[in-house]
Amino acid sequence: MTLRGRVIEEQKSYFTVDTEEGTFRASSRGILKKNKVRICTGDLVNLEVTNQVPPEGIISSVYERSSYLKRPAVANLSQVFFITTLSCPPIDFEALDRFLFSAEAYHLRAILVFNKTDLLSGSDFEKL
Repeated sequence: MTLRGRVIEEQKSYFTVDTEEGTFRASSRGILKKNKVRICTGDLVNLEVTNQVPPEGIISSVYERSSYLKRPAVANLSQVFFITTLSCPPIDFEALDRFLFSAEAYHLRAILVFNKTDLLSGSDFEKL
């Protein structure tokens, strides 16, 4: 039986694939490895079920991606969140720039979330 699913977790030697029939632990078919097809979290895949209990399978193919980020390696996104502190530790503007550049390059909606805002004094908050 072949199911369509989404990779929701990636480990060194296996993937977790969510399907309409449930969640399966899966490895990738040898031909994918041979052709250097990189499977990552978010990929839509075809899963050949090899065992129902425990649920296991083999990823036989990967659908074309609508988007892809290299770090961390994730696919088929529509938006991304950047969560950072404003103080303790101070905001890393270089990392924020890289994030915003990547989001723009891949046409992703970027959402910034700042925490620890209560630790800033009024004047420090105004400077930002």
